Amino acid sequence: MKRPVVIALLALCGLSCGCRDRFDVPDTPADAPAANITIASLHAFLHAETVVVREELTVGGTVVSSDEAGNFYRTLVLDDGTGGAELRIAEYNLYTICPPGCRLTVSLRGCALGERNGVLQIGLPPDAYSPYPTGYISSRVLLERLLHPTGERQEPLATPCEIARLGTASCGRLVRIDALRFRPDAEQAVPQTWEGYRLFEDAAGRTIAVYTSAYARFADREIPAGECSLTGVLEYGTAGSYGKQFILQMRDENDCTH
Repeated sequence: MKRPVVIALLALCGLSCGCRDRFDVPDTPADAPAANITIASLHAFLHAETVVVREELTVGGTVVSSDEAGNFYRTLVLDDGTGGAELRIAEYNLYTICPPGCRLTVSLRGCALGERNGVLQIGLPPDAYSPYPTGYISSRVLLERLLHPTGERQEPLATPCEIARLGTASCGRLVRIDALRFRPDAEQAVPQTWEGYRLFEDAAGRTIAVYTSAYARFADREIPAGECSLTGVLEYGTAGSYGKQFILQMRDENDCTH
């Protein structure tokens, strides 16, 4: 794997702010640093290589993922309205620490940025032979320096979308697509469950895949018939035998509504 590229992102984006000698752990939510760059702007600097941030950059957003049902694994997804980012954190039960709707700012100095399935990743520089663009943040001391809850919480709102209008700029964001129907896999017996990649289509026959981990609590439950709305974090990548597709990763089975 190529060595991470070190870029002074602050100079590139024309931001100006004072540099500090160290990170200060906020004692109260009021001390949380304010975001000084959007997720979309941060994502725009990536060009297929891992980037290590050496400037005092901070992003913010609302937590839109949840690992409570087991379909997200050691990850938090933030949505700031311009884009989405996946924080790779080597902790379990993150929903008890940063529940959906929790607002965070994230200090990025020393973090590695990468992209997977169209989603901006924030973590640490990866091991030399890792297939992933970033590594997990495994130190709790470091997490306390990087993550800053603002004390605010609001219900995450999914952005309404149509399959025909999806673009990679929305990858990592929480989206909702209405008027979909499950397209059963002709090579599998019915009824079919959520586990793996499942294909849904709109009235025009355009398709989107839904990914469900085998470890998700609802993986073995039958996919409901009839028209539905799906909510999830958007990705773009190879959806098993269905090839390149936009992909939704639901938080739990309640993200499929009728």
